[in-house]
Parts: sequence; C-alpha cells; structure tokens
Amino acid sequence: MTATNSNLLKWLNIAASIVIVVVNGLASSTTIIGGRNTAQFSDSNPTLIIPAGYVFSIWGIIYILLAIFVFYQALPNQQAKEFRAKVSYLFIASSI
Repeated sequence: MTATNSNLLKWLNIAASIVIVVVNGLASSTTIIGGRNTAQFSDSNPTLIIPAGYVFSIWGIIYILLAIFVFYQALPNQQAKEFRAKVSYLFIASSI
C-alpha cells in the first residue's frame, strides 16, 4: 500500500466516524431527520420486544470503541500495517 493510499484511508476512517456520531446524534436528539426523533418513533410503534431505555446505553461503549479504533489506526506506526487497509474498507462501508 502506498503512503498516499494509507493516508487517505486514515482520513476516510476519521471522517466516517465523525459522520456516524453526527448523524446518529441528530437522529436521536432532534427531528431534523425524518420529522421524529428516535424516542417518538419508538413510542408510536409499540411492540412486546422493545427493550428498556437503559439498554441503549450500550451505544456509549460502541462509540468509545469506535473512537479507540480511529485513534489507533491514525497512529504513525500503523501506516504500513496490512490489517489497516483490510479493515478500513470494511469500516467505511459499514459506516455508510
């Protein structure tokens, strides 16, 4: 992998993680996306399998782990690692 491609993947990973946090924040706390926030949507579709509100706190852990990945992959000693190229494409795809 060339240094240019490695640098591009680093910045794409950073951008993808920022987009994830911003879009999910907008979806859950405002009505900008779709006209309803997540709680309103959930309340309008009652089912027997909707988990309690505290269960969604797992997303805090997920966002922390995403931040650790993005920070780690951006370190200079990770530039030439083969795993980064393989994982980066999948991370970006999953972020979309």
